[in-house]
Amino acid sequence: MRSSTSPLMFLAHDQWSPRFENHFFTVRIIAAESHSVAPESASFSVPGKKNHPAYYYTIEVSMGHDRKIVYRRFSQFCWLHKQLAPHFAATNSGNPAHDLPLVMPPKTCFLLPQDEKFAKNRSDQLEEFLEDALQRPGVASNAAVALFFELP
Repeated sequence: MRSSTSPLMFLAHDQWSPRFENHFFTVRIIAAESHSVAPESASFSVPGKKNHPAYYYTIEVSMGHDRKIVYRRFSQFCWLHKQLAPHFAATNSGNPAHDLPLVMPPKTCFLLPQDEKFAKNRSDQLEEFLEDALQRPGVASNAAVALFFELP
């Protein structure tokens, strides 16, 4: 059980082990699928668009021995980026990689096809966005991150 005083800490998926205590977590995007309606277990506790069809990104969240799946749309990733933007504006960590602005993948262009290749490419970009954000100091324990990943 995670102590309420322990901050949440992120580890990249390739550094993850279920042996870590419950205040360590990892995430990875395992699928991107177009849905004509929201997946049954999709949560809209995180603001975002609700029109369909839409791509949902299946995110595996691991904390200790617990694993769960959360579904998020691109607009919900945009919400997370917006919540974290003030944190990055104030960062002056001394680490040049952490002082760079947090980059989101571009929004869609109605002229370009939204197919499986598009979904895979965006999925990779969103995973890079998450890893970049979560490895920066203090971000993993941000309330918006906890809400986005449905962490305790």
